[in-house]
Amino acid sequence: FTEWWVRFWMLDELEEQADEDTTSTLKRALSRQADVADALLFAISKPKKSGGPIDAGYVTGTQKKYLVPCPRCGQRIEFQRHGFRYQHCRAADGQWDLDQVIADTWYQCQHCEGRIDEKEKRAMLQEGIWVPTAPEHRRHNAEGKYVQPMPGIESYQISDYYALHNEVR
Repeated sequence: FTEWWVRFWMLDELEEQADEDTTSTLKRALSRQADVADALLFAISKPKKSGGPIDAGYVTGTQKKYLVPCPRCGQRIEFQRHGFRYQHCRAADGQWDLDQVIADTWYQCQHCEGRIDEKEKRAMLQEGIWVPTAPEHRRHNAEGKYVQPMPGIESYQISDYYALHNEVR
C-alpha cells in the first residue's frame, strides 16, 4: 500500500463519480492533501442533488455569484430566470414561436427595469465581478439550516444564462 500526497487536484463532474462503500473520490482527494500546507482542490460539476458533494461544498463556502453591470443604470445584477422576457413570442394559436423566442428574448434589469439585449452581454461579462453572498441571502444546507462559511473555502456558482450566444438569429 502506497501513500502519496498531491498539492493540486481538479475533480471534474464530481457528481457523476460513484461513491464506494467507505469513501468517495472527494474524500480520497482531501486525504491526499491533509499534510500539504498550500494544497488546492477544485471540484467542478453541475449539482445533481441537494446535499450532494457539490451542493454541500457550495453551502460551506463563500457562495460567490458573478454580478455584471446593467448597461442602463450601472447597478450590478445577477442574471436570473425571472428577468428574461419572452412571453410576447407566442404565435396566434398560443404556441411558442421558437424563431421569435431566439430572436426577441431580452433581459429586464432588476433595478431600473431597462431592456438588456444579448448583444450587450459580452461587454457586461467583461466588467463582471465575483461577490460573496450576504449572510441573509445565503443558501441553507440540505436540512434547511444556515451554515456559516468556513474560512479558506471559496465556492462559486454561475448559471448558463451567462453563456454567450454568438449566432443569435
